[in-house]
Amino acid sequence: MALSVLAWLSADHVADDRGSDSSEKAFMVILAIALGGAVSAAAIAFVASKTSLFQ
Repeated sequence: MALSVLAWLSADHVADDRGSDSSEKAFMVILAIALGGAVSAAAIAFVASKTSLFQ
């Protein structure tokens, strides 16, 4: 048990993932851009709502 935990901590079993599918990479890029846009829109709406209180 302890040896398997030590092997897991030292990452002895990690597979090389450099040859992953390009469609998966493209999906992750699109997801990151969409998530960044959503967070930016929410931040802009939040700031706009707070500054409208002072007008």
